[in-house]
Amino acid sequence: MSDPASAPDDEERVIERILAAARDQILRHGLAGARVDQIARKAAVSKQTIYASFASKDDLFRAVMKATVARASAPDMPAVDADRLEQTLLQFARWVDKSMREPANLGFYRANIEAASTFPEMSASLHSLRVDTPPMLALIRMLQARAGFPPLDARRAANWFGVLAAGGIESLLGRDCSEAERQVRFDSLVHLFASGWSAPAPLSRDPAPGWDAPVEAHEQDSSGRTKASRWDAMLRLAFDRFADNGFSGTSVEQIASATGIAKMTIYRRYRSKDALFGAALHRIVTDLESGRPALAFEEDVASTLLAIAYQQDRIYSGKEYVRLARLLVTAAPNHEESVQTAWRRLTAQEEIDLGNYFLAQRDAGQLHLVDPVVAASQFLLLARRGNRRLTDEALWDPDDAMTHARDVVRLCLRRDVSGTSLGRF
Repeated sequence: MSDPASAPDDEERVIERILAAARDQILRHGLAGARVDQIARKAAVSKQTIYASFASKDDLFRAVMKATVARASAPDMPAVDADRLEQTLLQFARWVDKSMREPANLGFYRANIEAASTFPEMSASLHSLRVDTPPMLALIRMLQARAGFPPLDARRAANWFGVLAAGGIESLLGRDCSEAERQVRFDSLVHLFASGWSAPAPLSRDPAPGWDAPVEAHEQDSSGRTKASRWDAMLRLAFDRFADNGFSGTSVEQIASATGIAKMTIYRRYRSKDALFGAALHRIVTDLESGRPALAFEEDVASTLLAIAYQQDRIYSGKEYVRLARLLVTAAPNHEESVQTAWRRLTAQEEIDLGNYFLAQRDAGQLHLVDPVVAASQFLLLARRGNRRLTDEALWDPDDAMTHARDVVRLCLRRDVSGTSLGRF
């Protein structure tokens, strides 16, 4: 196969066609499913031409990520203005949020997460490209130059700002919020990074009515001759298959064969593969909830927050939590209701409990918060390391977890907590 554009002065256009074709393949089939021969065919070049420009498939994917991130963020990239701190932070928050919601950028992020189990090193390195955006690092260095800002690593702080601005995993699950909700998130983020919770908040609002209503999800009642314990075992196996192979790569026939429950029996109970998927999510969330300790609160705010941050990091780094989060993100485009319900069930009670604690601390004058509920959500998001676990295979380490927990609390309270104990945890 000969390349239609082979002259030296056409080399740049050939690269552009390769990147565009690779981007299309990745968005359609994911990183694991994208094939170099299909990329070559769509770009109208030979595989040899691709490998002459990119040393490996990994290098090609990294180049596509860089181009995707640049295209998503470049049009309205804000300028760093040290004299207008709050306005600059707000502009960056809106920029990150808009960039994250750009369909191609969001799709590529999901593809990267889907490949995390198969290509962990590449997935982690592609994720880091989002943190290394020069304007974001410049913003953090501007903050570091101000008195009182904790001595955080610039890349870590940039990652934290970005994940809070984008709304964390919920944005990857397809949850869209109103402009009013988004503005409260931005106001809380600006206050956190500009001054922390020990300084008066420029705005303060009470939680919306009904904010503490628990999330409920009900599985169908057991019926027929199959025992409930056997259904539970089937659902746990179904979750494993969905987590390992994705929704489209898992069939009801495979699940039936592995469990010994007839396919038609499964369909009589769950009606469809989609309903079976939702029931499998319900089962694993229930399992995770049953073994999770409730948040505990002490009189000292720093001790409480340090202990919660440490505990949350340990819990949400667990294998089953990570597998569930990755499955929810990759299945979100076609199963928004099921995945959003599962995630809210998993996280809502902790946000409610911490939100109530923050509300009491605000009313007592101990914390200054724009919104106690949003502050609770943002604190827990940072404690769980944002979206890092979606692409990072690093094992949980207690010393690293303690350093991480102290950094999170220092950002929030703007004081050294190195001598603070973990209390009851």
